[in-house]
Amino acid sequence: MKKRNIIIISIVAVVVIVAILLAVFVPGANAASATKAKSIAQAKAPGYTFEKPERDWEDGKWVYEFEGVDKDGNECSIVVDPKSGKVLEMECETRETVDPAAMKASNVDEKKLVSIAEEKHPGYKFHVAELETDDDTGVLEAELKGHHHNGNHCEIDMNAQSGQIIKDEVETAGHHGGHHD
Repeated sequence: MKKRNIIIISIVAVVVIVAILLAVFVPGANAASATKAKSIAQAKAPGYTFEKPERDWEDGKWVYEFEGVDKDGNECSIVVDPKSGKVLEMECETRETVDPAAMKASNVDEKKLVSIAEEKHPGYKFHVAELETDDDTGVLEAELKGHHHNGNHCEIDMNAQSGQIIKDEVETAGHHGGHHD
């Protein structure tokens, strides 16, 4: 009789352990919590389309991390605890957009801005990272970032209408805060 009880208890224990392992490690076994977590992420960041979540073990619990993008190309990352429904982390970037009419009013196009920056800093490869209208002055500004083959970085802000340089910083490789005018 004792042997029989031990065998039954052992079988029940094995079944319970297998069920727990399946719920924890088999993809899709916890689909309800993934669906719940996705609805929480979408409620926190409406307008974003989220990819299939990544399931991670963080701080002693399973969480879902969602990466998403909206119609304007803005990106958002949200980490949700499906059991509590809490958003543990949320980082969404909003890109600055420039009114096309403001760009047309500019006397300088993007290629000209890059040309001005590269002329001022030979050996650097620049690209226009951001164009925006300064709310205080109404001036269209461009932020250009450049990299030199020696590892130095350069950041230039300029008036996108006149091409006048507003800020000019060079950071040498291994040193921070270098400034160049």
